[in-house]
Amino acid sequence: MEEIISSDDNKKSMIRISTIALWTYLAIATMTQWWFNWNVNLYVIFSIVLVVLCIIKTKLNILHPLVWYVSIFVIYQIAYPLLKIMQKEEGIIEPLNDNYVILNWLATCSIIIFLGNLKHIKYRKENIETKINKTILGIMYILIISVSILGLLYTAIKGYVSKYDIAQSSNIFISITSICINMVSIITLYICLNENYSKKQKIAIFFFSFIVEFLGMGILGERDLIIKYVAVFLLYYVAIYKPKKSKIIILLSSIIVLVSISPSLKMFLVRDNEKDEDNNIVVKFLSSDFQAAGLNFNYLLNREGLWDLKYGDTLIYDFLSPLSDFINFSEEQVSTRWYQNTFFAGSITGRGFSIIAEGYINFSVFGIVVWMFIICAIIRILYLKSGKSIYSFAIYICACPMLMYIARADLANFISPFVKYVLLFTIIIYFISERKNKNDKGKQLSKQ
Repeated sequence: MEEIISSDDNKKSMIRISTIALWTYLAIATMTQWWFNWNVNLYVIFSIVLVVLCIIKTKLNILHPLVWYVSIFVIYQIAYPLLKIMQKEEGIIEPLNDNYVILNWLATCSIIIFLGNLKHIKYRKENIETKINKTILGIMYILIISVSILGLLYTAIKGYVSKYDIAQSSNIFISITSICINMVSIITLYICLNENYSKKQKIAIFFFSFIVEFLGMGILGERDLIIKYVAVFLLYYVAIYKPKKSKIIILLSSIIVLVSISPSLKMFLVRDNEKDEDNNIVVKFLSSDFQAAGLNFNYLLNREGLWDLKYGDTLIYDFLSPLSDFINFSEEQVSTRWYQNTFFAGSITGRGFSIIAEGYINFSVFGIVVWMFIICAIIRILYLKSGKSIYSFAIYICACPMLMYIARADLANFISPFVKYVLLFTIIIYFISERKNKNDKGKQLSKQ
């Protein structure tokens, strides 16, 4: 007993020491950048080193927020200035704002402070796998997959060759298809966590779902479908099978390649093939999706005199966004639409936004810290609960890719799909499972 207590004390002590070391690095890096007048090259270097330190601190535990969230967040923030340094930026060419580096570094430091002391959650198979009604889950899967496939075929036949064409059509069936195909990864995850399915059945369903998501990217142009799917099941694989670090590195490298080539796969089944001019894998990776967050924030900073602070107005929409179909919101409250309408009115495609920028347009510098706190509070709650049951685990790893993506969007882009898809679906699965368990117990008692 004393040995166990001593072991726990040692682990807690090591966590405290590594956390203090991480915070000390932040202090040294901040002072150094201030001394050199927030040089962009130093900012990129210190940000990359920070990611490496987070990986070392967690021993490449990709389920820990210090690895998956900090890594992706930093990539989103350094991609744009890094492309400028490499002289490979695409689209809008703008000077880097004088405040870009210090504000992004503030956001990064806030995340490390809020998440730096998180303990490691141990995932036990017996806790996160359980028996769920196989028949009902199977029917739900067939229904979702069938609608997804029929919707994709319908979209291809209609001849849409761009996301703009699809959006302009306002087709209800395509909207339903989009909802269903976004639920494929969630229901597939629950099947893989369901002990009533054999290993062979799980593998077959996993690959079939992957094909459907891949077709969704090729026809609907939603490349995040396949990236989110891969991210969810990488986390699932690591939690359940606990592979060696070498395997994890190989899988992460494969994801980097997938992200790099994903722009050329958007709607590849329905549009004419285009030539890819730059074959540099680093440029492809940074340009694929990651530069948007930095580009949008920098663009906003360069036009600071053209807009007024919103003082939390967009936050009202963020938390009520799951009810957006029933409540009429002002365009000013939706930060992504406000940005589009204010600076790119008439533009055919959406520009996305930046989670840092959303905080900034509400409460300036203070808003950045507030928004990082909100995100980190959500992450902490989901992560600390994630090892307790199949439901909390599924909620956490389905939320992870959503939280990654909002670095180039806003809070509503997490809250709305999280509530409508992940939480609602989990509640349905929970009640199905609990009702079956109660019925089974009732039958056993009546027999006795």
